Amino acid sequence: MTAEVAGWTSLLPPIAAIVLAVWTRHVVLSLFVGLLLGVTMLAGWNPLIGLYSLLVDYAWVQITDPWNVSVIVLMLFIGGFVELIVRSGGAAAFAAALCRLVTNRRRAQGAVWGSGIVVFFSDSANPLILGPLFAPLFDRLRLSREKLAYLIDSTASAVCILIPITSWAAYVLSLVAREVADLPDAQTPMAAYLASIPFQFYAIACVVLVPMIGLLGLEYGPMRKAELRALETRPEREAENPAVAIQDGSGVSGTVALSTVAVVILSTLLVTGGFPEKGVLAALAAGKSVFAVTMGFAAGAVVLAGMLLRHRSMRVAGISRAWGQGALNMREVLVILTLAWSLGACCDALGTGVYVAGVVERGVAPFLVPALVFLGSAVISFATGSAWGCYAIMMPIALPIAAQTGLPMPVILAAVLSGGIFGDHSSPISDTTILSSMGAGCEHVAHVRTQAPYALTAAIAATVGFLLAGLWPQPWTLGAALAVLIVLALLFGRISAMRASSRIEQPARQ
Repeated sequence: MTAEVAGWTSLLPPIAAIVLAVWTRHVVLSLFVGLLLGVTMLAGWNPLIGLYSLLVDYAWVQITDPWNVSVIVLMLFIGGFVELIVRSGGAAAFAAALCRLVTNRRRAQGAVWGSGIVVFFSDSANPLILGPLFAPLFDRLRLSREKLAYLIDSTASAVCILIPITSWAAYVLSLVAREVADLPDAQTPMAAYLASIPFQFYAIACVVLVPMIGLLGLEYGPMRKAELRALETRPEREAENPAVAIQDGSGVSGTVALSTVAVVILSTLLVTGGFPEKGVLAALAAGKSVFAVTMGFAAGAVVLAGMLLRHRSMRVAGISRAWGQGALNMREVLVILTLAWSLGACCDALGTGVYVAGVVERGVAPFLVPALVFLGSAVISFATGSAWGCYAIMMPIALPIAAQTGLPMPVILAAVLSGGIFGDHSSPISDTTILSSMGAGCEHVAHVRTQAPYALTAAIAATVGFLLAGLWPQPWTLGAALAVLIVLALLFGRISAMRASSRIEQPARQ
């Protein structure tokens, strides 16, 4: 391609993608327009040559790249496995095993939290499995459906992004690969991802806040009203939610299949990473991550299919259709990935990252960058309703800043990931938010309103964490962020309780 485009004009493609994403809420269209603008600039503002270049020099090159091909194959295998285990009923049975000891309100909330961690493989499957499973129990114990929606929403995307063997991790690895490949220490994508986990303050805060609320009863904001209403009215509801009913199945194979996935992934990572010559952690970081995860989900699908055939829960034709449908469900993700890879390559040719890094060095205090990246990612994710779309837009902008300015790559990566989760968690148009409302049988607007104060609590703690990580990029900053989270939650819960008691005492005095 032509020489690097200097100056502020190199910002036009990513800015166009961001503005369109916020305006249209359509990530594919936004990425395509941003990419088309970039390649047209590189082609001397000739749109026909730019379109040809988009197809031949970018999209086709990215699709045929060996690493990208392996990621595409991986996403197909993950989609097939998730659809198969959901249709079989195995995932629901896996989560239901935690319900046997549920006898009170605290245990019910703890069971949802534990089940959300267990059903880690899909943020969309999580609410569709746990919602219908726990809704009758919540009604019996006089817990609001708003509380159920919040609990399953907070253990969906937040858990998926923290576990390096999910489709979320595979997607992030594919976006990170190009940026870390140019670093002098030849850091692998998996190593960068694993190093970012202690700095994913928002996701960790969400997972920690849920059991705190359940154990300590820290209801505040609209959630407190919803819980009081549930205690007083005790509404009668249907035992099942027909809108999200899961296909019946034996459910006997969920534990074995998921265990197979985990064992095969970990063992393959160790073998390909040089174990036992290298230590366990070093081997896991150096292992062939995409190959390992692909092998894990392929093995899990084979084991699951074998057990379903053995127990006559599904036939060969049904298993094949379920797996194929799951792979087909990944088509939009693959389009987004291709456009994101292409936009990242285009931004590299334009020198976008170099220019932004220079602006940051001159005009922004370095310690503020992680917090600003977190908040910027949150705005994009909230407006588009898509954390994945946010990652596709922000990775080519944020990660080069780390490479050019010397800021720690794991901290900047975590800021993008956390911001995407916060925006997705809070957005009323997010698919996970909508599915959580559906799964819990809760009015969607009520779910968004009752969840917002808790999301903001975790976001404040995360912002403090990123400010500290900008100054001292050490894992101990996670402890500081969690300390802020605990203090805020206790404070808000106390204020809410005091306001509620004053309202009760006031009429009594009158």
